[in-house]
Amino acid sequence: MKENKKITNKTIVLTAVIGSMLVVAMVTANTLWASKQTAAATDEAVSAVSSFYLETMADRRAQTISDLIDSNFDQMEKAVEMIKGEEIGSQDELRHNLGLVRSLLNLNRFALVDEDDIVYTQYTTYTGRSRHAFLEEAQMNDRMISTVSVYGSSKQLCLAIPTPDLMLMGKPFKACIVQLDIQDIVDLLAFDDQGRTHFALYTKTA
Repeated sequence: MKENKKITNKTIVLTAVIGSMLVVAMVTANTLWASKQTAAATDEAVSAVSSFYLETMADRRAQTISDLIDSNFDQMEKAVEMIKGEEIGSQDELRHNLGLVRSLLNLNRFALVDEDDIVYTQYTTYTGRSRHAFLEEAQMNDRMISTVSVYGSSKQLCLAIPTPDLMLMGKPFKACIVQLDIQDIVDLLAFDDQGRTHFALYTKTA
């Protein structure tokens, strides 16, 4: 009889121990699963926020570049109108006026192109076709954007507008161009990023 009781007690203790171990194992597994789920949800949230951040940055940067280009085109049109009002009969007078207009309107690398594709800047002249591919077109009817590599400088963005009614030094001029250093644009974007808060997360406490 005593032996039967001992066996029964051992069975109960063994069952209790095994049961406890199973419960601990289940709780541990549950905790690990919940932890993985939380980590996965966190990763997903971080990924979503990062995607939103990058998309917002891309949109803002695209808008900044678009605004810069539009502003330069507008200033170029003003520059052409200003030069049209001047009686320019020599290269010295043209260079003087180019420098004056460039300074007043804050235009970088501002130049005019005559009917023979000669480019006139404030300081010099050069053959345009050797540098600007868009001049190879038979006729220029609208605003154009291209890139150009200048010796000793980084790649530049070249903006051009047609000037069909512009007569200087007794001959027609076909285009007005402005060159923007791409590194300057990169620096502008970096400065713009520092000065803006792209997004904020708000929490409301009871």
